[in-house]
Amino acid sequence: MPQEMDRLEELVSKHKWTRNGFRTNTDLREENRVRDKSGREWLKQGPYSNTVRGDHPIVQHVQSMGIPCDSVCLNRRRADSPTPPMGPHRDGKNTGRSWIAFWGCPEGEGALVCEDGRRFEEQRVFHSCGDLSKCTHWVEPHSSGTRYSVVAFSGPTPPLAKNRAKCVHNLDCRIAG
Repeated sequence: MPQEMDRLEELVSKHKWTRNGFRTNTDLREENRVRDKSGREWLKQGPYSNTVRGDHPIVQHVQSMGIPCDSVCLNRRRADSPTPPMGPHRDGKNTGRSWIAFWGCPEGEGALVCEDGRRFEEQRVFHSCGDLSKCTHWVEPHSSGTRYSVVAFSGPTPPLAKNRAKCVHNLDCRIAG
């Protein structure tokens, strides 16, 4: 398993990160919210949180580790980031069981905590978290380093993904980060 985690960390380190203004359920600060012309709410400065799907090499690698999924959400946060750790939320688009692995922060910090009292602290292993669409969960702060996490899950392709190519070139359709 250590070599498989090394490979996962390598793949994640090569990911081209973008801020995700769509993750409004993870940052409840009113001062970080804006509405576009259509009335949709966005985060002015979203977290580095990107989902890869299907035949992406990260998804394929996670599947090769025995984790059944069709999507992997990648998260990155420095301890000194102006954005807070992921606040209490549910992953509404996930269906069924989710698995999380994380690394990069001091041991005992940056835990994933669930409303039912479960805490996932051990780094560089996959934790089976149950259905995170039905359980409020959050990430505790960390004091130094950069915390990376991967959340493996199955779920439908979001309708927005079909129009994302148009949005990338239309400034009215996105919030720059």
